[in-house]
Amino acid sequence: MKKQGRLRTIFSYIRASILVLVFSVIIEIIAGSILGEIFTNIYIPGLLILIPPMMELRGNISSIFAAKLCTALHLGTVKTSIRDNTKKFKEDLYSNLIILLIMPIILGLIVWIFCLIFNLPNVGLLFLILILLLTGLISGLIMTFISIIISIFTFKYGLNPDSFVVPILGFVGDILTIFTLFLVIIFLEYIGLGLMI
Repeated sequence: MKKQGRLRTIFSYIRASILVLVFSVIIEIIAGSILGEIFTNIYIPGLLILIPPMMELRGNISSIFAAKLCTALHLGTVKTSIRDNTKKFKEDLYSNLIILLIMPIILGLIVWIFCLIFNLPNVGLLFLILILLLTGLISGLIMTFISIIISIFTFKYGLNPDSFVVPILGFVGDILTIFTLFLVIIFLEYIGLGLMI
């Protein structure tokens, strides 16, 4: 009897995971197509080099935060509410926000140095870091909010947040990062900061 219960639980996790992952793959294909269309007119390698690491960085930061949150929900060290939550929740949230501020600067420096070493056309360092900071903060804050909502919502309704949160963050994060990066570049060009060196 116990064995049947375990098998049923395992299959329910597999079924939920497969549905979310198939949906993620479809959305990722759409995101890739959109990315190709959006960035066809950008010929500055420094900006093109930003895209994969920025998407990866956003996904990693969000996934780590979500995984910690899911574990804390299972252990009972975090409440299933956004307001008046535990000290552990606040510590994880603040550390996530600090990482959102630090990592774009490091990534900007790495991309800028890479372009210098290989003599690739690039925008100025300040512009590069500004693009990454704005993109990182905007998409990161939205992703953090999505992580919290999905984790708490799925846990409240008896679902395993681990089966839903990370795959959903994967495709939402990629699309969100692409659009945010594109809008930030357009905004900075519009206000005259696109030629900062």
